[in-house]
Amino acid sequence: MRKGISPNTAAANTVLLGFGSTYGVIKEACEVLGGDFGFVHLPQVWPFPASAVSLLLKDKKNIFTVENNAGGQLARLLMRETGIEVSSSILRYDGRPFNVDYLIERIKELKK
Repeated sequence: MRKGISPNTAAANTVLLGFGSTYGVIKEACEVLGGDFGFVHLPQVWPFPASAVSLLLKDKKNIFTVENNAGGQLARLLMRETGIEVSSSILRYDGRPFNVDYLIERIKELKK
């Protein structure tokens, strides 16, 4: 799971959490935003790595899931398996992939 964790996740107050095809865009968005942003990308969601994810996300000010679905499935799975509630979910379900500009725009809107 180390590949899917940014080096500054431990110190970051805002963490982007994703799985599947979101890896590249999450990584790039954190590089652009810098400083206070980190990410965790899960290579698979089941079996859910509850203890590892709990350690990475505990005490974070903002947790945003980045998901290519309409229902926020990862956010619900995180809550069910760890009890950690996300600050918000950034969802895209129009059949198009995320791009960095779209993701950064949504993050900035949520952090206002």
